[in-house]
This record gives sequence, C-alpha cells and structure tokens, in this order.
Amino acid sequence: MGQVSVSAGWTAQQSAALVSLLSALTAGMGLWGLWLRRQVAARTQALQERLEREAALERSYRQLFEQTHDLIFTVDTSGHFRSGNPALQRALGVDEGTLGEVPLEEVLSPECCETIRRLLEAEEASDAPLRIETRFRGRTGRDLHVDLSLRRTATPEGTPVVQCIGRDMTSRKQMEEELFRSTQMLRMILDATPNRIFWKDRNSVYLGCNRAFAEDCGLPDPEAIVGKTDFDLSWQTDAERYRADDQEVMSTGRPKLNYEEPQTRPDGSIAWLRTSKVPIRNARGEVIGVLGTYEDITAVRQAQEALAHASSLFQTMLEHCPDMIYFKDRESRFVHYSRAFVERYGLTDPNALIGKTDFDIFTEEHARPAYEDEQEIMRTGRPIVGKLEKETHADGRVTWALTTKVPWRNANGEIIGTFGISKDITELKQAEDQLQYERELFQTLLDNIPDAIYFKDRQSRFVRFSRALLQKLPQVERAQDLLGKTDFDIFTEEHARPAYEDEQRIIATGEPIIGKVEKETHKDGRVTWCLTTKMPWRNANGEIIGTFGISKDITELKKAEAELEVVHRRLVDASRLAGMAEVASDVLHNVGNVLNSINVSCSMLLDRVRQNRFANLARVPQLLREHAGRLDHFLTEDPRGKHLPGYLEAVSQALSEQQEFLLSELAQVRDHVEHIKQIVAMQQNYARLAGVEEQIEPVQLMEDALRINAAALTRHTITLIREFDPAPPILVDRHKVLQILVNLIRNAKYAVSDSGRPDKRIIARIRREGEEWLILEIEDNGVGIPAENLTRIFTHGFTTRPNGHGFGLHSSALAAKAMGGTLTVHSDGPGQGARFTLRIPYRASSATA
Repeated sequence: MGQVSVSAGWTAQQSAALVSLLSALTAGMGLWGLWLRRQVAARTQALQERLEREAALERSYRQLFEQTHDLIFTVDTSGHFRSGNPALQRALGVDEGTLGEVPLEEVLSPECCETIRRLLEAEEASDAPLRIETRFRGRTGRDLHVDLSLRRTATPEGTPVVQCIGRDMTSRKQMEEELFRSTQMLRMILDATPNRIFWKDRNSVYLGCNRAFAEDCGLPDPEAIVGKTDFDLSWQTDAERYRADDQEVMSTGRPKLNYEEPQTRPDGSIAWLRTSKVPIRNARGEVIGVLGTYEDITAVRQAQEALAHASSLFQTMLEHCPDMIYFKDRESRFVHYSRAFVERYGLTDPNALIGKTDFDIFTEEHARPAYEDEQEIMRTGRPIVGKLEKETHADGRVTWALTTKVPWRNANGEIIGTFGISKDITELKQAEDQLQYERELFQTLLDNIPDAIYFKDRQSRFVRFSRALLQKLPQVERAQDLLGKTDFDIFTEEHARPAYEDEQRIIATGEPIIGKVEKETHKDGRVTWCLTTKMPWRNANGEIIGTFGISKDITELKKAEAELEVVHRRLVDASRLAGMAEVASDVLHNVGNVLNSINVSCSMLLDRVRQNRFANLARVPQLLREHAGRLDHFLTEDPRGKHLPGYLEAVSQALSEQQEFLLSELAQVRDHVEHIKQIVAMQQNYARLAGVEEQIEPVQLMEDALRINAAALTRHTITLIREFDPAPPILVDRHKVLQILVNLIRNAKYAVSDSGRPDKRIIARIRREGEEWLILEIEDNGVGIPAENLTRIFTHGFTTRPNGHGFGLHSSALAAKAMGGTLTVHSDGPGQGARFTLRIPYRASSATA
C-alpha cells in the first residue's frame, strides 16, 4: 500500500474532521445498502404477485377460451386453422387433432378469406382489429352468420398469424330478418289500410304514421312526419284541440274512441274524421305515447247531408209545389201526396185519401182512363208525359190538368206503383181564350190607332204594321206590298240611314230609343216629323229577333213649335230690352240721386258766397292811401286806424275758413260728377256688350250690380253683407247677369224696406257648386214670400207690389234659362225673408281652376 504523506501544515483538527467525514460516509453506505435490500424484496414480491395474477388471468382466459360460445381461432399463412377453441370445433364438427386439416375456404366466405390473406401479407401487426360479417359453414352444411373480429399478430417464433374471434349472429340475423319481414308486412298493412294511423310520444311529437296519413298532411312520405307536431301541419288551427285530446288519453290512460271532429286539409278545405286514440305503454306498463287512427267520413257526412238535403228538398217540394204530386200503389190507390193535392180537394184530414182511388174523387169519365193509363205504365214501364186531361168532378165542376206519370220503382228496380205530377191548367185554358180575345183587340188596335205601329225583323224589314202606317204612305197601295220592305224603299237616304242604324243598335245592345224626334224625308219630296219610340222585339226565349216601334206624327206640332219659337225670340228680345230699360231706369235713378247731391252742394256754395261779410274790405286801401304819409299816427292814434289790424286779421281768418269750405264742397261736387261718369260709362259698356259673351270675374259682376243700387241702399239705411268665396272667371253675357242681379237687389231693397225692421240687411253671396256651376245669391230679411206664391213668382205678370208690372222676375228667369242656368227662390214664409239663387254653368272655355 502506498503511504499517505501529510504536509507539514496538517493539523490534528483537520485529521479529526477527515475521520468524521469518513465515518459519515460509512454510515451512509450502510443505510443505502439497507434501502436497496428492501427495494429488491418489494420488487420481488410485486413480481411474484404479478406472475400469480397473470397465471390466474391465463387460467381465466383459458377457461373463457374453452367455455365461451364465441368462435376463437388463429389462421396461418397456409390457409388452415392453426388453433381453435372448443366452440369452433363444435361448429365445424371436428376435434383439436383434425382442426388443422380443414381448409379455410370451405368454412369462410371468399371475401373473408381474401381479407385474412391481405392481413397475413401485411408487414406489421395491426393495432386495431378489423370487424366484418361473414358466412361460416360447418361440416354439417349448416350456415352460420358470424360477426368476425380479425387482427394480425405473430407467434413467439415470429410466424405471422391472424387471430379471429367470431360471434354467432345467426339467431339475431334470423330475428332481424323476421323483424324486417314483420315490419315490411306491418308497413304494407299500414299503407294499404284506408284508415289513417299515427303515433306520438308524450310531448305529442310524431314518431311515425302510415302513407294515407302522410298524404293528408301533404307530406311526400311517412318518414317526413317524424319530429313534427300538429302545429307544423296544415291543421295548425286545430292543433291545440288535438294536443288536448292526446294529453287526456295519456294522462288518464283510457282510450278515446270513435268521436267525430273536423280537420283542415292542406288545400284549406274542411274534412270530417271519426277518430280513436289509445295510450302506448312500455314493458313496465308506463304510458309513453299515444296511438291514433281515424277514417275520413267527409264523404259519409256529405252523403248524409245530401240525403238530408234531398229529403228536405223533397219535403219542401211536397209542401210548397203548386202542382199536385202523388204516389199510388199497384192497385192505383193513393199512398202519398203533396199539400197542393190536399188543398185542391179541401181535405180537412191530410190522410183522408190514403188508400182511395180516382173513382172516389172523379166521375167515371175521368177516373176510368186515368186508371187504365196507370196500369199500362206498370205493365210496360213506359211513362206518360204531358198528357192533357179533362177532369170531371162529382160535384159537376170541370177542370183541366197537364199530367205526367212515371213508374215508381223500389231499390231493386221493381215497379211497385206509379208517381205522378198534375199541373192545374184550368186558368191556362181560360188564358188561351183570353189570349185569343186579346189578339183580336191587338188587331183592332193596329187597325184603328192613329199612331204608326210596326214590327221589323233583324234586317229592319217590315213584318207587321198598323193601318195608320199604310195611310201615311200613299205610295203603298196594299199591305202585302210593304211586307219585307225597309225604310230605304220608302224614305230617302237622309232619314232611312239613321233609322236603320238606330234599329241595328237596338238589336245589338238591347237598349231602346224613347221619344226621339225624327225628320222623315219622303222620296216624293214631302217632309214629315214624328216622335218615335223603338224597342227590342224578343221571342219567348228572350232572344232579340227584331224591333218594334210607335211613331206619332207631330208634323203639325213642329209647325206650331216653329211659330212658338218666333214668338219666344220676340219675347226674349222684349225681355232683354225690358231688362235694359230696368237697368237704365236704375242708372238714371242713381244719376238723379247724384245730381241732387250736386245741386245741394251748389246751393250751399251760393249761400256761402252770398253770406260773405267782406264788403268793407274794399275801403281799407282807400284809408291807407288817405293816410299814406302818416300811417304810424293813423294806426296808433286814429280810432279807425287802431281797429284796422284786428279787422284784417279777422278777415284773413274768415277767408281761410271760407276757402276750406269751398274746397270741400267742390271736392264733393267733383266726386259726384265722377260717380255719374262711372255709372254712365258702366251702362254704356253693358249696353255696348249686350249679347256678347266674355270672360269676367264673378266679383266684378256682383260689385257692378251693387254699385248701381248703392245710392238707394244707403238712402234706405240697409246693411250690405258680402260673402264672396273664391271663384274663377266665367264666360257669360254680362248684360244678362247684370240685368238679373240689379233686379234681384232692387226687389230685396223693397222687401226689407217694406218689412219695417230696424235691422234691414241684404247678403250678396258668391260660391261654387262643384266644378260646373257658379252660384250668385241675393238674400234679404224682408217681408218674405208665402208658400202659395213660390210656384208662380216667376210667372209673367205676377206681382205683389201695387205699382209692379210683374215682368222683372219673369224676364230674369228667361235670361237665366237662355244662359243655360236657373233662377230659383226660397223663403220660409211671410216675415222670414227670401233667398234668390242664380246658377250659371261653367262651360269648356271657362276657367274652372
């Protein structure tokens, strides 16, 4: 051993420390060795326990391997079974010694063998097993359906093998196939049944339905219903009621059967259903949903309603049909009949004729052929339709009936009697006689009426006409000569063409022409006038087959009208002149009033000039000349000179006042003269424009009329109120309007003056009536008009004033009519005032904005 050299500086203390360190290391090494021994013991025990568990697990696996029903085997690269558990051996019918001789292809399907081959050729073991379903055929020839799990692994020697675990699924497959067949059969039954079937969960959410129900929902197939509720379907308005029914069935556990309810279809129509709902229970008896079924009874209800409706119609017909309806059995005895039958024979007991025959009602004359007819109908089955029968009653009365009788058959088509309808045509027979009488009257009318009556076909050719028409046409000698002719053969084109067009228009539209005045120009040069009415001529079916007309000869009337027109024109001219005279009279009256005012002003001026006190003023210059050299002494010392300044001051003031008075009076005279000029100019303007229409403001018309009457209104202290609404200019003869307004204002002035009222008032009003009329009104609160005078106040010569001539309002009404307007009056009676309204139309050239 080598020696340890110690340096000279080494001390005992350092040696002690070294010894202590070595002691500590020795102690640590001992403790570490103890810990290592304990760890080895623990690991050894854990390893033994693991080996025991693995041995137990291997025993369990071996036990499971040998006892499990699953097929467990391995396949090597030779394509044979390398090992297999007892379950596999039993399935193949071999023992462990002969298992390796069984070729894989004889047991498994080619697809499965190919899959195993690919796994064996793989380079690495598979991490996860591969699962496939395959056929497994044993030596007995019995095929099994196996769910096979494949996994590539290797033997301890490194040889690749495929470990397989297969579970026999044959029973499950058979059950699935059976379930599928049952499901298919159930689906076929569900889809084939006409009833609608559905089922829901506890929340009324659809789980399924049959095809008929899906079609009611408007869905393409039953699967589309899954997950929906009634709120998602076309009958969402009924959904709350359906849901309440579901909850009632599920909460009570009791079915709800055969109740009827409405359902809204996808197209909006209403269907009627007969519904049943039962609870669906699970294996524990708990209600987990509801199963419902319903049948569409809409057709049944409609049939029931149709039957009820038909029954109601039949009963209504029996109750209200005016014709006699009756049923008879094979012996021609009455079985049932209508109310008309009862009323016809005055039966107090509606069933009195049940079991009776015609022989109990009529004489042999009618009863026998009626009975024979009915027996013939029942024998041959042929009906009798519309037979005219003369009914002879036992009391001697004779009536007529139009009868139809048909065989009465039961549900099997067997004839069990007859059914008849007899219409009483006694009145019709009487009407036929009356019709013949009226035909004679009509012919008498055509032969004797003075007006021309004629019928024409659709080509406007004469078909029938009165004698008066022939007399009007001297060129037609015989009635036959006019048949088939038209107006073109009688009149000139001037009349024939419009007459033909009128008739064709009537035929096309069915609209008549009433009271048309026609000028008839004959081919011989004569001209006649007629008042014509033409209407469509219809046949029994209401079809227009031509026209008929009545023409009244008014030639003489037209001549009288022409003469009347001449007289009317003269009267209008006279009324216009009278109106102008009225206006002129008012103008002169107003000018006279103004001239009176001018005369008064001139008189006042003359009186004022005559009364001037300035005669001594001429002596002042003389006095001043006399004292020219001593004016200061004269003005201060002389008594006359002292008063001279005051006198001159007074004269100056008086002259100033006189000047103001004269200027004021002269200004009034000038205004009066200007007023006269305006009145005269306005009258000249209206007189010059009489008969000429022009655009004029309505306000100007009213103001001109008021201006003409202004002096009179002021003199009579009448309050004038203007109520003027905006109105556009109007095209009118201003002279005619002024004539009317001046007349109305003057009459209103008289009315309020005669009333004695202190509050005399006249209202001048302008307003519009729609877009077509201008309204000018004069209203007063004067004496009013009695009701009996309102209808004749515009009559020529009517007046209530002692000195009136009764022409003013008449001429005003004529003027209003000539302008296309009207003049009307309204009064609530005596003492209530009156309102005259002039309505004038706006014409095309008038502004209507």
